[in-house]
Amino acid sequence: MKKKILTATIIIAILLIGVSIFYYFVIFLPQNHREVIELQNQKEQKLNDCLAETQKQFELAWDSTCSNGIGDWINKCQGVQEEDCNECILPDEESKRLNSILKDSRDECFKKYSIN
Repeated sequence: MKKKILTATIIIAILLIGVSIFYYFVIFLPQNHREVIELQNQKEQKLNDCLAETQKQFELAWDSTCSNGIGDWINKCQGVQEEDCNECILPDEESKRLNSILKDSRDECFKKYSIN
């Protein structure tokens, strides 16, 4: 009788170990891997959105500064008139200031949404 109970206990223990190993490798790890990839994709998308918004804000600030008469507008189209042929050249100090703001904003995006 004791031998049957011991055998049954060993079989149940082996089955439990087998089911646990099966669950870990077939169900848990793949699901965990998908979740990690999804989180990385979300962070990457947020980083790209942040960088795009930063670039947009930079361009708006640049255009606003130029519109306020600080910069010189030049025609870069060599005789062809198109809507986007004008470019504004800012004085060095103003250009450095705006570029510094852009760099700081981009660094903030990378710090906030860095992908590890």
